[in-house]
Formats: sequence, structure tokens, C-alpha cells
Amino acid sequence: HGPWPAATGCACKLARATHQALPLNRALVSRAFRHAFGREPQALYAHFDPDAFAAASLGQVHRARLADGTELAVKVQYPGMAETVSSDLRLLRTSLSAIGHERLGLPGDEVVDAVLDEIRRQLALELDYRHEAAQQAWFAEHAGHPDIAISSVIPELTCTTVLTQHFMPGRHVDAWLSSQPSQGRRDRAGQALFDGFLRCAFVHRRIHADLHPGNVLFDDDGRVVLLDFGSTCELGAAFTRGLATSWWTWLRHGTLGAAALLATYRELGLIEPDLSVEVFE
Repeated sequence: HGPWPAATGCACKLARATHQALPLNRALVSRAFRHAFGREPQALYAHFDPDAFAAASLGQVHRARLADGTELAVKVQYPGMAETVSSDLRLLRTSLSAIGHERLGLPGDEVVDAVLDEIRRQLALELDYRHEAAQQAWFAEHAGHPDIAISSVIPELTCTTVLTQHFMPGRHVDAWLSSQPSQGRRDRAGQALFDGFLRCAFVHRRIHADLHPGNVLFDDDGRVVLLDFGSTCELGAAFTRGLATSWWTWLRHGTLGAAALLATYRELGLIEPDLSVEVFE
């Protein structure tokens, strides 16, 4: 009766899509490796499972093993993703030009074009697994928290469309919570996520920009495992300084610090420069 069941079903499907999308068949997986390395995956690894154990929007992940027994997770990009993204963005731009201003109330073409250009730039980075490997290595070095784990990459088995890394065991949040971890373990995991994220943001000024539940695992040692570093973002010094100042102002003074908060918002470009304190309050 009514839209609620359908909406709930849609939400469940979207949640599963973060790491449980429909995988490629074996023939397409082999073709992807031949295109990337000129060889079948069985020629690169001592063992390669052709059936993916996880799949999301841009690629899927397979279990593999080296000759020395090292367990691996191999991410394979879906064939033709770059062309698909380019085509989809062109169609989106055409659609927005036709209906965006009249029906959706979008801003001018220059704003829409700037946003789509940024989306195109970011997606191009996400489609380059060599870039992701470099970002992953950086975060593994700088995360600086004992309860955060990040897998190391195997460079010689990584290219633009294939990323090979050490396998990291763990469960996604729904499965982890179903095991009924103690409140202490939940608090510890939440604190690790919070501390690790803010350390990277305010000390190193770089963030993992795609921290949805599909990219976080919880292992049996109480650590939080971070996955998928295709989308990251560098933050400017002025931005992080201004954001920290605004938070500090709220914590110290609350609404009594309106004038100082207004000045910080002006510096960040978040507010009209001629807005008065009275109106701001």
C-alpha cells in the first residue's frame, strides 16, 4: 500500500550496489587481462579466481594468490568504462541544456559546464588505477592510526585498468554489526574513522573522498580497513585553516561569536561580503 515498500527495495539495491553489483562473466574478465597485459590472468598469478567476490560501479574484485602463497585482491575495471563515461556525460549535458533551466531551475550554462568538467576530471582519475595505486600508497604511509589498515599495492601487477593488492580480510558494516560487536568495539572503530579522517584532512590536507559503507571493512583484530582510493581530494591551506577556525569559534563562543564566524565565512567565500552581522545572526 503506497510507495514505501518500493522505496525501501530501491534503497536496499543501492546499498548492495556499493560492493555487490552484478559481476562480469569469465570471458570478459579474460579479455580485460589480455587487453591490459597481453596475457590471461592465470599466466600472471599462481591462482586466480575468475568469479568476482565483490563488484561495484567501475569494476569488480577477484581473489588471487602468488607463488609464495601471498593472498591478493585484484580489481578489474569493466571494459569500455572510459568510453561509457564520456558518452554519458555528453548525454547529460544535452539533457540539462534542454530541460535544466526551465524545469529544474539550474544556474547558467557556465556553472553547469564547470560542474560537469569537474565531474569529468574526477572520473578520469578514478578510471586510472595507477593513480589510485599512488593515492593508496600515500594514505597507507600517512594514515598514522594503529586501528586503520590499508592494503599495499603490487606495482608490477597493476596498470590503468587492473589493480593488484594484498588481500585484507574483513566484513562490511551490516555483516559486522550482525555479529553483535560490543559497544566498546563500535566506539573504537568509530573513533578510528573520525581520528584518521581528521588527521589526513587537517594535518596532511588530503582526504579519502568516497567513504561510503562499501569502502570500509571491519576485521577481527578491531581494525578499520579502508578500500578504494580512486577518489581523493587535496584541501587548500586557507580552507582547512578557515574551517578549523569556524569550528573553534562555535565551540568556544557559540552564537556569541557571530562576528568572528562571519569574518571566517567571508574569508572562505561562503557568504556575501556585504552581509551584516545582524542579518547573519
